[in-house]
Parts: sequence; structure tokens; C-alpha cells
Amino acid sequence: MSTTSLRQRLVQVRRNRAASRTLLVGAAGALLFAVAPVGASTSHAAKAVVVSTTSTKKLGTFLVSGLTLYQLNKSDCTSAQCLKAWPPLLLPKGATKATAGPGVNAAKLATTKATNGGRQITYAGKALFWFIKDKAPGQVNGNNVKDQWGTWTVVTTVKPKSSGGTTTIHPVGATTTTDPVGATTTTHPVGATTTTTHPITGGGTTTTTHPAVTTTTTTSPSSGGVSF
Repeated sequence: MSTTSLRQRLVQVRRNRAASRTLLVGAAGALLFAVAPVGASTSHAAKAVVVSTTSTKKLGTFLVSGLTLYQLNKSDCTSAQCLKAWPPLLLPKGATKATAGPGVNAAKLATTKATNGGRQITYAGKALFWFIKDKAPGQVNGNNVKDQWGTWTVVTTVKPKSSGGTTTIHPVGATTTTDPVGATTTTHPVGATTTTTHPITGGGTTTTTHPAVTTTTTTSPSSGGVSF
């Protein structure tokens, strides 16, 4: 092989090596570029705590942050035993405040000094805690729990609608009462007549009239019977 050909081959080998190094550096840079935004996003997410709400028919609307949040009727949950059963809702390092989700009044969110020196989130002046027995969103195993630290309740923002009956007093003294299952009773003190309608039991109507004498007659159309 001639000297010229040998030199040309060496030059080509050097060029190939340089191209390989450039490719590796470029690939590494692309990988770092791809990973950086994900890491930044994860770091940002870790510095945010959102306090939101959920609702049930029985409890109304109450606070959650992933799991149900509770408040204590006393302010002495500072022992290791208490904090193990009732983990406090803390701000992550770097965060200055919690974020108010739907149904939460941001002005009522604040913090107080936690036992570990961090900041515990409060709502309307009450420190917020989770309950160790709540394992999934929607569970409310800590409501009305009474232990050595006090009584625990959910933090209600909207009270549940009443499920009881309604009573209406008329000017003449008659009273109409509707119970939760739909039965309606109307009492007329002036006329001494009581009428009870039972829509749930087939629409039967019972009417009792109390005249001057002491005879009472009850008619029950739904059962077809008459009793004295």
C-alpha cells in the first residue's frame, strides 16, 4: 500500500471517530433535555397542596386533600401516638401556602407551627388532619370518633339538607305534618277532624271524625275494612 493511501485511510478513521463522539454527545444532550422538564414538573407538584371538597347526602360538603380531612375539638394532638393515628396536613418544604380547590374559601386557609417545626395547614383557625383508617378517597372512618385526644369531625363547609318531616301551622290552628316517607297528616282542631294519607302504602286514606258523642269511626279504603 502506498504512503498516500495509508495517510488517506488514517484521516478517514479519525473522521469516523470524531463523528461518533459528536453523535454520543448529541444523544446525551437530547436525553437530558427530555428528562429535565419531567423532573421540574415533579418537583413543582411536590410543592403544592390542594385543599378541596367533596359531598355526601349524610354529611353535606366537607374538606378533602386526597383523603378526608378532620378537625379536633381540642388542640392537643401533639404526641407521637396521636400524630401516628391522625397525620397532620403539612406544607411541603418550599411551599408558602395551600391551594384552595373548588368549594374552599381561600381566605380561611392558613398555617400554624407544627410539632416537627414545619407548617400545618389550618382552615378557619382549625388544624387539619387525616385519619390512618381512611385508605381511599371518599372514606370517612374518622367522623365523630372520640378518643383520648378529643372528638374528631369532618370540616363541613355546607351542611346537609334536612331529611326530616315538615310541619305547617295554619292561622286557624290546623296543623299539617309530612314525614320523610311521604305520609301526610292534617289535624283540624276546630272541626275535630283528622285526615291521614299514606301514599307509600298504596294511597290509603284514613279519616276520623269526633262528633259531640264519644263514637269514633275509622275507614281504611286501602284495606277495605271498617273498625269501631
